[in-house]
Amino acid sequence: MASESGDAGSFDLTISTTTDPVANDLCADAEVLSSGSTVSGTNACALGEIDFCSEVSSTSHQVYYSYTNNTGSNADIDLTVSFNPATTGDASSISVEVLLGCGGTEEATYCDQTSTINETLECVKDGDELIFVIASTDGSEGNFNITVTATPNNVTNDECDDAEDIAINTVCEFFTVSVDNTDACSESFTSGTCSFDTDPVVWYSFTPVNDGTVTFQNITDINGVATSSYLGLFTDDCSSITAAAAGSGCVTTGTAYDIIGGTTYHIAFGSDVGGAFSFDMNVNETLVNDDPCDGGFTPVVLSEGSAYSDDNSCSTTDFSMCSGTVLVQMVKHCIMNTHNN
Repeated sequence: MASESGDAGSFDLTISTTTDPVANDLCADAEVLSSGSTVSGTNACALGEIDFCSEVSSTSHQVYYSYTNNTGSNADIDLTVSFNPATTGDASSISVEVLLGCGGTEEATYCDQTSTINETLECVKDGDELIFVIASTDGSEGNFNITVTATPNNVTNDECDDAEDIAINTVCEFFTVSVDNTDACSESFTSGTCSFDTDPVVWYSFTPVNDGTVTFQNITDINGVATSSYLGLFTDDCSSITAAAAGSGCVTTGTAYDIIGGTTYHIAFGSDVGGAFSFDMNVNETLVNDDPCDGGFTPVVLSEGSAYSDDNSCSTTDFSMCSGTVLVQMVKHCIMNTHNN
């Protein structure tokens, strides 16, 4: 403090602090972004909270933005952060960290960029919140524009929870299921030799009425392109699926896998390329009135004068009658449904 000669005297000096003028300086205060809308921002005067790339929390200037995928399906998120170091007031260098929610896992980083950033985050799950940390080292902070654009893949059975139900209208003989994994996302897990974590995967489910087995065969690319295609068979809730095929989840074509009546099974179909495919499956259910020598045998009780309909497609060979082998289902009153081979 100085005064000219003769002007010296006493004075009061007050020093006070002000709150940070940047409203989105903390993750909890992240500015919400809308798909397709450009937002102007600045990280000048912002403080640092986390270390990533060359950004050090004690000296970096960091601000936060959030976007939640509410498109109804998995989506690709295009991110653009534009700035011009030659423009007064613009940032001269920016680093971006993408987090899955505040304090969540790091999804991507784009470090020490000196020109417009254009990146795509693929297969962001429906409902997931992304946090974008826009940071600059001390002396490089400034203005920028940020835009996110969501493009949903519109694959309705991209997730296990949204598995497409397979109606079991035919039992004990193979029927064809058409599938399509175009634009589908990969999974967060792998199993056996199946590349669920890298290939596009779609989900199907079925619920057998009775105990029995299921067999798969003829996994075919409808377009005739040579691919590596595979199936996984799982049971239990999608949040903790359990392999039902040979302990690994990967299906071996032609192998019969045990299934339990009333249990929902999930089929994961994957291939190294997306496209239209098909596979054949055979649900062979065990009939309680099939084999009188079986410990669980229970004949159907008929009422006099009442019609009864049944299907012996899943019946096993029991004995010979007349000139042919007979598939038999047992009912009381000595009445049998028979089918001559």
